[in-house]
Amino acid sequence: MDGLDQSSVLLNAAPLLALLMACAALVLVVISLKQRAEINRLRDAHKRLTSDAEISHEILATAPDGLFLWVVANNSEACSRRLAVLLGLRDGVRSSFRSVMECFSGIDAKMIMSHSHNLRKEGTPFECVVTTEDGKRRLLVVGVRAGVNADTHNVLDEALADVLWMRDVSDLAPPAEGARISARDIIEAMPIPAWLRGGKLGIQALNLAAQGMTGPDIGLEQSKRAQEEGVAILERHILTAADGTPRMLDITETPLPGGGTLGIAQDLTHTEEAESNFTRHISAQNQVMETLATAIAIFDENQRLSFNNSTYASLWKLDASWLGEHPVFGDVLDRLREQRALPEVTDFRTFKKEQTALFGNLKSPTESMLHLPDGTMLRAVTTPHPMGGLVFAYEDVTDHLKLERNYNTLGAVQRETLDNLHEGVCVFGADGRMKLKNPAFARIWKLPEDGGGNALHMSGFVAHILPMILRDEGTKPLDKDRLVAKLMSRDPGRGRLDLTDGQVLEYTKVPLPDGAVLLSYLDVSDSARVENALLERTHAMAEANVLKSEFMTSVSHEIRTPLNAIVGFASMLSDNYFGELSSRQQEYSRGIHESAEELIGIIDNMLDLASVEAGLLTLELDTVDVNSLLLTAMNLVRERARRKNIDIEFDSPADIGWVVADEKRLKQVLFNLLSNAVAHTPPKGNVLLTARRESIDMVFSVTDGGPGLDEDEVPAGLGLIARFIELHNGVVELTTRPGHGTTVTCRLPTEASGRKSSQPDLFSGYVD
Repeated sequence: MDGLDQSSVLLNAAPLLALLMACAALVLVVISLKQRAEINRLRDAHKRLTSDAEISHEILATAPDGLFLWVVANNSEACSRRLAVLLGLRDGVRSSFRSVMECFSGIDAKMIMSHSHNLRKEGTPFECVVTTEDGKRRLLVVGVRAGVNADTHNVLDEALADVLWMRDVSDLAPPAEGARISARDIIEAMPIPAWLRGGKLGIQALNLAAQGMTGPDIGLEQSKRAQEEGVAILERHILTAADGTPRMLDITETPLPGGGTLGIAQDLTHTEEAESNFTRHISAQNQVMETLATAIAIFDENQRLSFNNSTYASLWKLDASWLGEHPVFGDVLDRLREQRALPEVTDFRTFKKEQTALFGNLKSPTESMLHLPDGTMLRAVTTPHPMGGLVFAYEDVTDHLKLERNYNTLGAVQRETLDNLHEGVCVFGADGRMKLKNPAFARIWKLPEDGGGNALHMSGFVAHILPMILRDEGTKPLDKDRLVAKLMSRDPGRGRLDLTDGQVLEYTKVPLPDGAVLLSYLDVSDSARVENALLERTHAMAEANVLKSEFMTSVSHEIRTPLNAIVGFASMLSDNYFGELSSRQQEYSRGIHESAEELIGIIDNMLDLASVEAGLLTLELDTVDVNSLLLTAMNLVRERARRKNIDIEFDSPADIGWVVADEKRLKQVLFNLLSNAVAHTPPKGNVLLTARRESIDMVFSVTDGGPGLDEDEVPAGLGLIARFIELHNGVVELTTRPGHGTTVTCRLPTEASGRKSSQPDLFSGYVD
């Protein structure tokens, strides 16, 4: 019974047990599912956090600011690459905080350590500006605490890390106090355009600097390739900013380990403009250097030719196409050596080594002179180029040095010439001080010859010479100031000075173009004495000449009286007033009459010549008809010519016109010329009288048919003719050809104020 009851109870309890077991199993399944779900959630959270950490790590690695942080979870330190570069840390990203502090001076290091201690202990943020120990950088240091929020009131409940940001740009604002260190916050705080793409390459975060660029597809295709290839891709884009201005950007898309990409843009707009301006500047500079007469060549830091002007190629006779291949400096030296265009050196290898060593070692410009084998002299200037390399400038100074040598030679010749002149020469500058004097000047004025006088002022010179100048009695003494002003004036002058010691000086003052004044003094004492003697003799001769003229006038008058009686009585005899004369008596009476007439003509000529020489004869000028004058003169001698059976030929244009002259004297000149021509022409000969105009001159000429004159023979009355023509400002020319006659030519200006010329040698036209 008991057994049955027990079995019955077990049978009745089995379903309940099964139900309980099923419930327990269900509970276990539920618990397992919950645990699995929690594990999956935790795994996803871990994966997300790992992705965020990797994203944050990549962002921090590309951030322009240096970063140092203390991680709370494992109490470790971390240093970014940027900070290691910024401070020049030897251990790089493995550097400790102590290594960072060694980069600052004592005061700045203590400030950072004090603020960092408060940050790590209390979470107190700070901001300060410090200077590196070498004094080359000023850094903005910002300390913040990174944590997670326990609620929505932005209260940091749990600290994750303490962070130090170090920025080399002092005018950038520090991160906001209590900033939350996250990928989005870091991107938004970056000063350059940056954005974050998710796994599907959609924009997850975009900072303010990037919002000014248009479109969400910025760098999209680039980010796809970066994600596919797993490497960062850099491309240049031309975009339009929000204000409509074009922007040139270098965009870098970097793939992230957890998916997505990090995009960073660098604005090259101003850089491109600067490069363009720099290129234009270099181009303009090259164009200017191309026009220079100085040969210029620029070699870069690699010793390769980067520029040369055409003058350089022409100077060194180098092929322009070869220079266009940008040869190195050593090859240029070798080429010049082959052409024997370099200065002769004993060891070319050492010379070449010294020249190439200038690259990188030359600190300041150097200048040297090159003496080339062909005699050319070059001034060479080598200058370090600001962007590396050297600038070589060559100037051909051969002609300059030659001119300098010639100038020095001329200066020496001038000095020697001045020193050996008998004439005293000195130069006073525009400041009134003596700049130059020769020994003759010092000797004349008794100045020291040792050069001490070169500093003498004009006022001192005048004060020195005033007592030496002789003044006539009763004349006013020379005023020093007036004489100084006269000598320093810009008016040229000349004159003569009598000195108290008997010397006579001729002086000349010449103003020079530079404001200086040249004074020259010549001792003419001997010449003055001779001149005085000659003047006295001239006065005596003038008085004697006057006495001679008076004597000749008196004698001529006394002679003319009996001659007139002879002429009168001979004429009476010839006219048979006292009875008929035989043929022989008639011939003798005519001979007496003609001889007396000729003698009267000679006496008249002598009187006229004496009057001219004594200056007593004046011309009575009037307009004279040339043709009428010539015919009248010809008629006066026609009877005499007829008796000798001589033909007088007349050649003159009918419209020859008028001349301003003394008709009486011209008629006397022509009469004498025709009379002499008839006298020297044999019977049955010819005499030619011509007249013509030549420019401003009226030309008369008389040619006889005689045998010509000897070189030392002068026709009778030609002296008086020459004096009359000279009074008319004319000239007389005598041309004779032995055996072919003689021609006397008179040239008169058509007006009295015409040409004034001296009387030439009468026999300038003598022809053998």
